[in-house]
Parts: sequence; structure tokens; C-alpha cells
Amino acid sequence: MSSAAIDEHGPTAQQLRVLELVHETLPARLSRSALEVSNEFRHWEDEDPSGAHASFRLDISPLEVYVGTPFSWEGRSNAIVVRFATYSRGDDDDSWAVLQDSTTQQRLLALGCKRWGGSHSWEAAWTANEANRTDIARAVVTTVERLVEIPFRIVRPADLGSPTKWPQVLVFDLLAADEVVADRVASKTVEWKLRFSSNGEHQTTQVPDEMWNFVRECRQRLKESR
Repeated sequence: MSSAAIDEHGPTAQQLRVLELVHETLPARLSRSALEVSNEFRHWEDEDPSGAHASFRLDISPLEVYVGTPFSWEGRSNAIVVRFATYSRGDDDDSWAVLQDSTTQQRLLALGCKRWGGSHSWEAAWTANEANRTDIARAVVTTVERLVEIPFRIVRPADLGSPTKWPQVLVFDLLAADEVVADRVASKTVEWKLRFSSNGEHQTTQVPDEMWNFVRECRQRLKESR
């Protein structure tokens, strides 16, 4: 394990040991990076680190899963987290997004995952100490193994008719919802009411008028390609 300077704002010995156990125990079929401790800098011009975190990454194409400690500024001592994003604005055909329909959300919630950092990232978290580090490591491994088994539906540009500009992340909430009701609230704005059966609640968002036809066409295209 490569390391950076560690101080009171860096990972603890318990966190590092749990991550070492997880890294060693995960199935060989799962490609992973080395476990590293990385310095954090609050501003790009800073010479001295403000803290450090330990992590490694799993490549579950196209998802990249972060397994490690929270960033020091989060103030979550002794936590171990598994995080991944469900949206990427890449170059040309490299962009992708997970269609987070109700079934996918239910599966993630069953794993103990919660939304993190907005609608397009998820996190599962545990608190490690000297007494439970083996149990926590086992729980992390089990969560990752079950995460890999989820049949994520990945949407790429070709699935949306190869738009010239990759849609912003909120569009994929509109595409994944079980039900979408659109009401015009201004001359150039449409209010969308989204319903997901995973939580039974309606979400409301407002988007520019020009998205109306695009979202409607994409929802039909994705429905036909199931």
C-alpha cells in the first residue's frame, strides 16, 4: 500500500486494516486498483495537506466503485464507505448513465445504499472499530458482491438517438420515472411531476420547454428497446 503523510485528519489504523482485509478478500475476478492513502488539499495552491483519505477503486464497467474512507472534510471518523456514480459526461460516445428505475432503486436500498452527493451517486457506509473490523470487512465484501450482481441498465448516446449534447443528469430522472406528468407553468418552462413506485412519492422539477419533446421521445425509445 502506497501512503501519503497521515496526521490526525487522516485514516485511522482501524480503517486501514478493514480496507486491507476487504482488498485481500474480494474475489479475484473483480479488478481493483492498489490501496492508497492520498493527501487532500483544500486549495490547489496549498503546499501542506489539509487531511488524507485511504481508498481503492473497483472497475465494474462502466461504473467505477470507490471503496475507502470518507474525505477528511466530511468529519466522519472511523467510517468505511462504498460509493459510485450513476452518470458520466464523457467525450463523444463515452458518456453513459444508469437508468435508475424503481426496481434498481429498490435493489440499492436493500443493500443499505443511500443517495450521496446528489441524485446521481450512491453510498453504503459502516463504522469500524477494533472489535468489529472483521465483521465490517465481511459486510463490505458482501455488499460489493451483491452490487456487481445488479443488472444495471446502462444508457448510452445511441440509446437516445445520439443527441449532439449529452443530457444533464436530471433528464435521466425523467427517463427512469414510472410516471411523468407535465404541466406548463410559464411560457418557456414545464413542470414535471415524477413518481417512482420504490418510494410512492412524487418529485417535482422544472425544466426548459425545449426538453418536452426530447424527453417524451426518449422515454418511448427506451420503452421499445426493453
